[in-house]
Amino acid sequence: MKKISTYTVLSIAVILFIRCDNCIKSEEIDNSALNNFNIIWQDFNRNYPLFDYYNVNWQEAYDNYVSRIEDTMSADGSDFNKIVSLLLLELQDYHVYIVPHSNAFEAFLKNRYDNYFYDIDQVKKYIDTNSVVFDNLIFYAGRITNEYTSDKTICYVRIKTFLVEKNNEMYSAIDSIFNFLQNSDACIFDIRNNGGGYSYLRDAIASRIIANEIQYAYEQYRDGPNATDLTERKVLELKPEISEKYRKPIALLVNKLSGSASEYLTLQLKLAGNVVIIGDTTSGTLSHIEQKRLPNGWRYNLPVSKVTTLDGICLEGIGISPDIRVAQTGTSKDTAFFKALEILSGQR
Repeated sequence: MKKISTYTVLSIAVILFIRCDNCIKSEEIDNSALNNFNIIWQDFNRNYPLFDYYNVNWQEAYDNYVSRIEDTMSADGSDFNKIVSLLLLELQDYHVYIVPHSNAFEAFLKNRYDNYFYDIDQVKKYIDTNSVVFDNLIFYAGRITNEYTSDKTICYVRIKTFLVEKNNEMYSAIDSIFNFLQNSDACIFDIRNNGGGYSYLRDAIASRIIANEIQYAYEQYRDGPNATDLTERKVLELKPEISEKYRKPIALLVNKLSGSASEYLTLQLKLAGNVVIIGDTTSGTLSHIEQKRLPNGWRYNLPVSKVTTLDGICLEGIGISPDIRVAQTGTSKDTAFFKALEILSGQR
């Protein structure tokens, strides 16, 4: 029997790999409107944990909208986009999103968030410009002028977003902010219009305020084919490892656009003991999301977790109520900001 050389074996392997690779390349992705529709529907069907909570029959929704897809319909056209948008709108979930989206989706978002006034310039007027230590895309921090604070040293920190990649520079910035606060008597933290982002940043802030380990919520994920098949509840905990804490009075400002990571921070700080929550009810978008892409290039958000309070209440679509509700009635004065000043300066 003739022995096959190593060179021959390798040559055959390379030829087979090339042929196989060519086969894969020649296999076209089905980018039809129907296939794109089926992909997004099936993804939600397998992974979305809130069908029961929102009382949505997902199969019924499929049957209703799939019948509207025509064989000649373009997968990236406005007619198909409207169908997909209407399918997702059956959920009435503000954490569900698709880009691009139809006018129907835009109307849904505007109905909740439009005409919601918040202007940082209305706050900056009362900050001592010489005291500002941060004014960038993430933070704005400074000391409020004494004429509004009854001679107390009250600082203001705005956190614009938590959507920042984890890095040492960000941790250094947080340390700098809390070092700046050490000589203050109280502080306003402002997370209004902060739609959320990464958990590490919110936890890093909470860990410098909360004195001891806390449990603040539960989360569950899909764990089976049925809409009610969920994992056992997992306790969400915060174990602060920072020894130096800011334990002076804090007012946390929130509004309808405080979502996701901002809401987790709100739940955490509600248990801090030195924090009062002021403003309006938060967004009600606590579910962890995964960002997906369809064959046609459209991107969408898929919420994959169900988050409940320690009392077992799901806050999706409802939000977290503030301790002191302050409605923003106009554009000339930031009423929530002044309510916080009133409380922290001891004027009430």
